[in-house]
Amino acid sequence: MQNEMLTQILVAFGASSVALAVMAWLAKSLVSHLLDKDVEKHRLALQSENERMLTLHKAELDRASEEHRIRFGQLHAKVFVTIARLYRLIVQAHRSVQNYVKPFVMSGEPSEEDRGKKAADCLNALQEFFQEHEIYLEQELAEQVDKFICELGDAFIDFQHRNLKGDVLVWKAVMDKMKAEVVEIKKRLRDSFREKIGVKSKAA
Repeated sequence: MQNEMLTQILVAFGASSVALAVMAWLAKSLVSHLLDKDVEKHRLALQSENERMLTLHKAELDRASEEHRIRFGQLHAKVFVTIARLYRLIVQAHRSVQNYVKPFVMSGEPSEEDRGKKAADCLNALQEFFQEHEIYLEQELAEQVDKFICELGDAFIDFQHRNLKGDVLVWKAVMDKMKAEVVEIKKRLRDSFREKIGVKSKAA
């Protein structure tokens, strides 16, 4: 009798232990499942945030790149315009001064006074433009242009105010020097312009 009761107690205890073990396993599985879901949810949230930040960062980089491209393009456009206009002003100034100091004047040509006024206007226009746009030129080229403008201006003043009109050899030598310099400057301006637009200059 006692053995039967003991057996029933042991069976009941064993069943309770099994039930507790099953419950513990189920609870553990449920917690693990919930944790896995939270981890996956967190992972997906982080992935989504990372993708959002990458998209924003890429958009910012694209915007900065486009702004740089526009500014760089605008700067190049200003350089092109500067070189082209400076070239034209140098040609006009040199031609007007050369025309002003030439020893022989054909009948019907403008008077010396008119030629002098035009030369002065051209020189002033060249000097003003160069001073305002010198920054767009390479330093060595800018120094060469500046030196030429000063020498051309000096030749103009010498002819006008220092009575060199009768000294043909003096002002002819001066203008020959100016002519050689303007040829060199024009070549450098052409080369600089063509280089910036990707056109190679022919070798001399």
